[in-house]
This record gives sequence, structure tokens and C-alpha cells, in this order.
Amino acid sequence: MAMTSSGLTLSLDPDSLKIISDFQNSNFGPLLESNLTTAMNFAVSTVMDSMRSNMDAGFMNPTGALEDSMTPNVSPYLSTITMGQPYDWRREEGFSGMTDSLGRFYPNDPGIHYASKALSQNKTTISDMFSNAIGQTAIGESL
Repeated sequence: MAMTSSGLTLSLDPDSLKIISDFQNSNFGPLLESNLTTAMNFAVSTVMDSMRSNMDAGFMNPTGALEDSMTPNVSPYLSTITMGQPYDWRREEGFSGMTDSLGRFYPNDPGIHYASKALSQNKTTISDMFSNAIGQTAIGESL
């Protein structure tokens, strides 16, 4: 899981990808992809829900525009949450001590870290979901 200025990316770590590669080369490929898609959908919706909650709790005057701008793109192995507002990164990281393109100076404009908190808050739950997806695949069951 990573947060960048272009959005949030959820992906599997290299060790997990190795295990997945071994499964793909077996007869478990379709079941694995189905289970990983289920897990990835769960992960993305969980993180997005936490991001919304963090925004509601952290913004002084939440309007819902940033919350409504989130767009998920889910695949079994890599998913993204793209933010659709030009100020999304400023709200995440802050803009204290900076001047915007209109020449306005912001002496105290801290970020609320809505996305990074969401990742931290859900890391274990998401990891467990992917472990379960791979484990279920190994015994031939779907989630």
C-alpha cells in the first residue's frame, strides 16, 4: 500500500506475488484470481470508508467534494484509488508555509493525513484478508 500525489495504490508484496505466481502456473489460477479480486474489493472499500471517516473527522468544514471524488480501479493484483480534486494532496500532506498559484500565503495549513491514516488503520485487516484469499485458494475453496 502506498500513497502518492496521484492517489493511493494497493498492491501485493513481492513474497506474496511469488506465491501467487506459483498458484497461477497451477490449476488454481481462475480460483486464485477470483479470491484475490474479492480480497482487493474488500481492501479498497475498507480503505475508502476509512478515508471518508478521517476526512469527516479532520476537516473543519467538510463539504464532501473530496470524499465524492474518490475513484477505485480494482484488479486482482494491483488496485488504485484516484482522488479527483486538485487539492487532495494538500489536504493529505498540508500546505503550511507555502504560496498557491494565486499568490496566497498559507502560514498554518496542516494536512490531516486522511489516506495514510486509513492505510495504517486497516493494514492488519487487509493483510489477513489476502492471506485468507490465498489460503482458501490453496485448499480449493472460494471466499
